[in-house]
Amino acid sequence: MSEVIDFLAVLVGYAISSACTLEAFYAHLYPFAHELRNELVEELSVEKEMTNHLKLDRMHMRTGCY
Repeated sequence: MSEVIDFLAVLVGYAISSACTLEAFYAHLYPFAHELRNELVEELSVEKEMTNHLKLDRMHMRTGCY
């Protein structure tokens, strides 16, 4: 599902950009790629941490141990 959202985001971004080609659009985005990647990695690590806490909470609720 996230691949579909990524594709649609690129498609909409390209459609509203002034780039003549997809290659030109990507060339325009390239300077921001490193910053965006870092933000995504940070967001994913926070999500993973939250998921781990939820799993522990469920385990504690099932076993009654804290």
